[in-house]
Amino acid sequence: MKLEPRFKSVLLILTSLALVVWLVFLLISKFWVFTEPAETYDTNYTGVAYLKEENIKEFPLTDLQIFDKEYNFKVLSIEGGSIKSIPSEVGQFTSLVNIKITDSALEKIPPEIGTLVNLETLDLTGNDLSSLPTEIGQLRKLKKLYLTGNPIDPEGRIRIQELLPNTEISF
Repeated sequence: MKLEPRFKSVLLILTSLALVVWLVFLLISKFWVFTEPAETYDTNYTGVAYLKEENIKEFPLTDLQIFDKEYNFKVLSIEGGSIKSIPSEVGQFTSLVNIKITDSALEKIPPEIGTLVNLETLDLTGNDLSSLPTEIGQLRKLKKLYLTGNPIDPEGRIRIQELLPNTEISF
């Protein structure tokens, strides 16, 4: 079967477009975007960035910046890996309502966490945090803070409770 030149051009354009879409999908495939509320979150939010990788070693800042421009996400969930710190640029994601960074090697939270004024839930279960910055006390909307499985001493726990008197905290 012989195709006319204009059909060959259309076919080439469609093939190229499909390839571009496939490449973009590969670049962001580590993020799952829920358009319906995720069952594991007590929210009505539509933008969920979910990343679960055993070998992740660094906070995926660049990927999240691109993702945020596209989806203006409200929930960030990173499970597993060996992330030791969160960069200060996390403060730019002011639309975040829920953050879950669990079962990693997180040792430090930046003071810029205090700029996330819409944050309601912060789950840092199963990390290596021994303290939190005092700026955590600026999170007036924070309802729940999960710190189970972190080596926070009794004095540190009292300090966190004093900084967040209206927050339900699990140690």
